[in-house]
Parts: sequence; C-alpha cells; structure tokens
Amino acid sequence: MFGCLAVVLIAVMATAQDALWYRIDRGSLRQLVAYATLEPTSEQALEARQQAALLLGDAPASSVDGLELIAPLVPWLTGPLSSSVSGLNSVQREAIAPWTQGLANRRLKGYGATSIEQLRALPVEQVDLARGLLLEQWGSTAEALERISAYEGLLDWMALEVLAQVGRGADGPTLILAINQLLFDQMHIRFPPHKLAESGIDAFTSLPLVVDSRRGVCLGVSCLYLCLAQRLELPLEIVTPPGHIVLRHRVGDRLITIETTAGGIDLPEETYLSVNTRCLHRRNIREVLGLALCNEAAARWGQGDLPAAVALYRRAEVYMPQDPFVAQFLGASLMGVGQGREGRRWLKVAADHPDRDQVHPLPLAADLLLGRADADAIAAVFAPTDSTAASLETQRQRLQEVVRRCPRFRIGWMSLALTQLQLHRPREGIEALERLRQLDPDDPTVAHHLAALYTQRHDLPRAWQELERAQAITARHGHDPRALRQLHTQLQQLSPRQL
Repeated sequence: MFGCLAVVLIAVMATAQDALWYRIDRGSLRQLVAYATLEPTSEQALEARQQAALLLGDAPASSVDGLELIAPLVPWLTGPLSSSVSGLNSVQREAIAPWTQGLANRRLKGYGATSIEQLRALPVEQVDLARGLLLEQWGSTAEALERISAYEGLLDWMALEVLAQVGRGADGPTLILAINQLLFDQMHIRFPPHKLAESGIDAFTSLPLVVDSRRGVCLGVSCLYLCLAQRLELPLEIVTPPGHIVLRHRVGDRLITIETTAGGIDLPEETYLSVNTRCLHRRNIREVLGLALCNEAAARWGQGDLPAAVALYRRAEVYMPQDPFVAQFLGASLMGVGQGREGRRWLKVAADHPDRDQVHPLPLAADLLLGRADADAIAAVFAPTDSTAASLETQRQRLQEVVRRCPRFRIGWMSLALTQLQLHRPREGIEALERLRQLDPDDPTVAHHLAALYTQRHDLPRAWQELERAQAITARHGHDPRALRQLHTQLQQLSPRQL
C-alpha cells in the first residue's frame, strides 16, 4: 500500500515539475538557472542549463554546469531587499567567465586599473565607469580590489540577464527597453522616499548603495545605467541640466531620452530647459566620476566637514579641469576653511569660464571675488535644511542675518526669497526678489519668479512688466523657454494684450 502511495507521489511530483518546466520563460536567464537547481540531475534541468547557455552565446560545454553556482543570485535580482548579496565570489565569477569575457567593457583599459593613479591617467574613451567609481570609493588595497571584483560581478550578472532577453547584437532601443525592464520593473529601483532624500540625498549617488537599497537619485541610477551600457556596448550621451543628469541615445536624427528618476521614460528635451538654461551641457565618463565626487563633497559640506569637502572637490577637479561648477565650489569651500588666497584663484577660474549653456551665470564666484560675502555667509546659504516649518524658519532667520551683513550678496537674497516662499510668505518673497532685481537686473530667473508671483496675486500690470523683462533678456541669447511661453498664455487669458 505504502509502495503504491510513494509511486503516486513521485508521479505527481514529476507531473508538477513538468508543468513548471512548460510554464517558465525560455528567454529568462534567471528562470532557467532557478529551474536547473530544483532537480539538478533531471533531463529538464540539463535542458534548462543548455537553453541558458544558448541565450548567452557560444561557450565550452563544461561551463554549462557552472551556471548553477550563481543560482543564489536569482532571488537577489528580483526578490526583496532581504535577499541582497555582497557580490560574486571568485568561484561564481569563474563560473560565468565564459560569457562575461565577451562583455564590451572588457576591451577598456580602465577595466584592468588597479589604482586611482592608473585610472586618472586614462584617456576618456578608456575609462571603465564602474571600476572608477569603486576605486574612488573603496581605494586600491588588496581587500578593496577583491571587493571591487565581487561587486563588478553583480553588474556582469545584470548585463547577462539583459543579453539573455535581447540577444547579442540587439540595437539601442531594444537594449534600452530591456535595461529599463530590469532596473525599474524587476529590481524596482526608485527615487528615495522623501524623508530619506532630505536626510542624506547625496548618499544615494553611491553605486553600491543604489544597487543594495534599490533606491537612488538621478546621478546614482544614471551611473548604474552607464555601467550596464558600457558592458552592453550601448552608446549613451550624458547631459546635465542644473541639478540633474539625463542620459540619451541617438538613433539617426532622433534622440531617446532616459529619465532615470521616472522609470527610464523618454521626455522631450525642452522638458529640461529652464528660463536660464538654453541648452543642455554634454558630459563624458570622466566628468561623471567628477560629478559623483562633487555630490559626496556636498554631503560632507552639509554635515559641517568642510575640510573633507575641500579634499573631495580637489579630487573632482582632476576629472573636470577648468569646469566652472567645480571651480566655484572648490573656491568657496577653500575660503570657508581660511584658504582665501587659493580660494580666490579658483573663483577666478569660475568667473573666467562661465557656463555657456546658461543665459546668466551663477553669481556666487563673482560675489565672492568682489567681497560681497564672507565664509559665514557661504555656510549659511548652503546649510542643510528639510521641509519642516521649524527648519525653514531657522534658515529664514539665518539668511535674514546674512543679507543684513552682506546686502549685495545675490545668492543670499535668492535663497532668502525661496525660503520665504516655502514658508508661504509671498509678500516677503517678492520683497527679497525685488531687492535682488535691483542688484542683478539681467537675471531672467528673478524676472520670471516675480512675473509668476504677481500673476498669482492678480497684479497683472506688474506681471506683464516682469514677463516682458524676462522675455527680452532670454531673447538676447536666442532662448525662448517654454515656461515663459506658458506664463504668457496664462496672462493673455487673464489680461489680454493686442498681439
């Protein structure tokens, strides 16, 4: 009797396994690998391993069995964060080596860099972004290099999953779709929750933290995307609207935008152009390394560790020489630690190389060179705040003291105006902006803010006056921003003017 029952149970289990085999996606590497570990000696398991190997391309027959060694990565790729792993060990890396050695980044000299000195000496076209980011973060000790290799193994495994879905030789749009599905649909990478972002937003640019936590800001997720793109030979353009980073892929005359903070959706270029931004600043891989260091510097500055911020801005400048963004913050931070002479030298670099993508240059460097602000004023402007009323009120009082002591400090007045508006004090915000306009009549952002605020308060004659001022400034630079067009349409409905 029991023997018959055992036979029945075996038959049921075999039938269930067969049913599962027919349900799995033959184009999914992770499903095939997972199935192969259920019953390693079965015919279906062998077929699953062979199919997985087929997806990845030609490889020695002996390497098929090695796929089982990476089975623990299957739940990590799409499972909960509790199933995270610290990287691929040397045995696992060797198991997938027949396929990873064909990844495009293996042709880069930067993939073999074992020190920051080697990394910095590379031409831009030879930089491996993942290796560069991890070397800058962890250093080049033997322990660090092993940790780097383990983490690169995770990136390799992610790239292999994409290749298994689309096949080698897939075109750019197909690769983008597959990467988007992996990162945003399967791994569920998202922007950090509001509270986490406020308390340490710059930390979420770290490549390991983005992968481990499945949370990242624009730069962090873009770095991960670029690391995969280098492995998959997907050419991407990198552009940086102020305070943001966007990836693009060019197909003939068409640009596909990859908005990494919104699931990789394709947005029109005009979305990223502000009143003061007339075109998007192109970046390269070396500059991305510098931007990552700048974000870390900003985090240290916000924590009050100004000497560490200075050191990080110096490291960033190696990758972004003569860049006005780096130069002005390096100069400002140097002044904050009492190195005014060198600080002014860097501020002069920023002032002499204004960002040509902007209608009106950021006035920080010029104001510091003219003596319109001191170290305490700089510290107050860049002091960390959150969205709570108490924090904003503290910042408002701090900034009021700044503009009292430094009445010609333009960044101080703009910061005060924006803080007043966050506290729902439009009248005080307008007063600060009006004072700023007297100091800087050529700033179109000030005129736009005033036009919008006067529109909200139904002071339509002044709204028209400020809008026309902003339009005149931008027109002189060949710029016709959408924000001004939209406000013009709104004012035409409220108070029509003859066209």
